[in-house]
Amino acid sequence: MLKNIFDKFKKNNTPSPEPSSVFSLQENVINELIINTPKEWDRILLNFEYFLWDGDYIEKYQGFAFNSEEKEQIDPTLETFDELIVLNKEMAKLNPEPWTHCEILLNSSGKYEFNYKYGIPPFTKQMLENIGEI
Repeated sequence: MLKNIFDKFKKNNTPSPEPSSVFSLQENVINELIINTPKEWDRILLNFEYFLWDGDYIEKYQGFAFNSEEKEQIDPTLETFDELIVLNKEMAKLNPEPWTHCEILLNSSGKYEFNYKYGIPPFTKQMLENIGEI
């Protein structure tokens, strides 16, 4: 069933990535987050922006680990960002417009969710507005 859904995104006879490869890449991101998040936590929220502007990619992130009522900022590793960029490139094979903003939600039971968004991401938009680029 999933393969049929992904098949409709094929373009110009370019083979689409298998859904399992996308899921595997998502799991790589989750593993990097789990390994590199200090202390105990109930849930993790990571916002990652990867936006092409004027020929260069702008990368922004904001991450938090939550434990009960406490909220602690986290700094994901370069490996986490590398995995997210690979995921972005792989998913671009499925959709002519690659995602520019990814929100990852992970809870301590191991359940996770990736929310992909398009267009100018919020942190990047604010930065570009502040410097008068948009």
